[in-house]
Amino acid sequence: MTALKLLGIPLPHIPRRYATMLGNEDEFHALLPRRNTRYHAKNVRFFSVNMPVDVVDVTPEIRCVGPLGTWFMLSPFLSLPELVTLGCCIMMPHALHGQQYAVVDFEDHVEYAGGLVRFNERRRSPRGIVHARYAVQLMREKLASPMEARLMLLLIVRGFPEFEVNYPIRVHSGECYYGDIVFVKEKTGSSQVSV
Repeated sequence: MTALKLLGIPLPHIPRRYATMLGNEDEFHALLPRRNTRYHAKNVRFFSVNMPVDVVDVTPEIRCVGPLGTWFMLSPFLSLPELVTLGCCIMMPHALHGQQYAVVDFEDHVEYAGGLVRFNERRRSPRGIVHARYAVQLMREKLASPMEARLMLLLIVRGFPEFEVNYPIRVHSGECYYGDIVFVKEKTGSSQVSV
């Protein structure tokens, strides 16, 4: 959660059953350099993972787990809608973390995590890998807000036809508008939808 805050990514909703384990939003979350290391500090929750993680320099003095690694680490704990929404938020064009990601980056990251098992027989599959693979299939690029991501997922799950997000629509006057979700073949769309 600390990495998401540092990277300027909207925080997902943590299910109540994992809230105690993951700690509250006021705590600082830190990743241990080695699995069997023990540290104690007030208002700091320490975690370890069984795979290498990508690291991003937020400032010259502060490093944190990168967006893809953070997303994957949260995959066992988030509901499918929250995991999909978090992935879409990471891909938003105006994200503060400065890196532009696409669905293929998430696919590659999940396959990399699964590939670790093949190369090291003693390591088991990372938790949440099946959940992450399914979430990647539902994610879309170019969304502008968490609410758009939730609406997009609802439309996919309900079986609506494929659509475009933030699709440019030129009107007779020559002005261009962007529809949040547009069914291009059906020529319908919405820029403000209540869910």
